[in-house]
Amino acid sequence: MILLKHGINCMISRAARTELDGFSRAHPDVALSAIEVTGKRELSNAVAERLGVRHESPQLLLVRDGAVAWKAEHFAITAAALEAALDGAMGVETPGGA
Repeated sequence: MILLKHGINCMISRAARTELDGFSRAHPDVALSAIEVTGKRELSNAVAERLGVRHESPQLLLVRDGAVAWKAEHFAITAAALEAALDGAMGVETPGGA
């Protein structure tokens, strides 16, 4: 599962969302989920607690087998970084990936 936690009024979050939108267009078979933290802070905190990660926004989490396998925050959230995490470090190929 790929989860983006972001704030709707945050410019850094908008940049992260733009990166993910581009990734999603290039890889339509990869499911992405998002939590808008401004209106769902309790849910965001529950996710952070459950997965054992400090809350950040924006934050991109790659979750495998119930644990965070990779994460990125702020300007480190890029389509290229997510592809590298999926293709390389995780040993998972993105559909249509390199």
